[in-house]
Amino acid sequence: MIIKSMSRKSKTFGQLLRYVNAPESVGPAWLHNVKAQENDLDGIRREFFANAGCLKRRKNGNVLYHEILSFGQEDRESVTVPMMEDLVRRYLDLRAPYALAYARGHFNTECPHVHVVISANNVGSSRRLRLSRCDFRSIQREVERYQRERYPFLGHSVAQGGVKVKSRSLPASSRLHLSRGERERKRRGDRRSTRKEMVAGLVRAELAVATTGAECFRRLLKKGLRLYKRGKSAGVEDVENGRRYRLKTLGLAEVFESAQWQWQRAREALGSTGLRKGRRQVRGCGVDFGR
Repeated sequence: MIIKSMSRKSKTFGQLLRYVNAPESVGPAWLHNVKAQENDLDGIRREFFANAGCLKRRKNGNVLYHEILSFGQEDRESVTVPMMEDLVRRYLDLRAPYALAYARGHFNTECPHVHVVISANNVGSSRRLRLSRCDFRSIQREVERYQRERYPFLGHSVAQGGVKVKSRSLPASSRLHLSRGERERKRRGDRRSTRKEMVAGLVRAELAVATTGAECFRRLLKKGLRLYKRGKSAGVEDVENGRRYRLKTLGLAEVFESAQWQWQRAREALGSTGLRKGRRQVRGCGVDFGR
């Protein structure tokens, strides 16, 4: 895909969402870390606006990104909605895994394309996402590699030659940290998932679907995993063998932080009574899900 990124320094979420959803341009839409319903544009706008309110004030600081993912004119007849969604979600997983994003596909021009609205910060974070030009190019190459592998017939929708993306081109906080032995097995061609990779996948999945911290704790416990906190570091313990993994080494520290923020928002929406109850720690866990 050909990717164009434009930044905005003002909270023009409503204007951009209306533009992306112009009546003559409406196509399929996809949400990324957004809780509102697909057709609730006002709810989506409020969610983006509230998240932008977490940002530290800074002169000329970016608030959102408007990005366009475009396919070649010659590939118009080959591009399908499921294919477009697959590539968009792959892009967002690399570009902004923990930020808010709203994408709308357009087929009203000679070149099928997708408009994407991305928050300038991760969900609930006060820090702006900084993506260098080198990192952006690396992500684009990785998406194109993925596209060539799955959809080799889209030969007119490639902007650059294939360059292998090394894991260090992605944010360190979102990478799984493998031991020396695990890396060596991977280098030798062992494609089997390590226990750490399986644990990371299970925790990530439960953080995505749980609506409260207590629910997340219970769901993980059923899978043989127990959340814990030691000092300022949260982690998960394998109940069967007692092995512990810090969420940071699993690449899930920011995911957990965002999930906690979402849980707190949900409690606040229920009123002060629900908030007081929600701040209780899960027994044996040591993690305050109310923060």
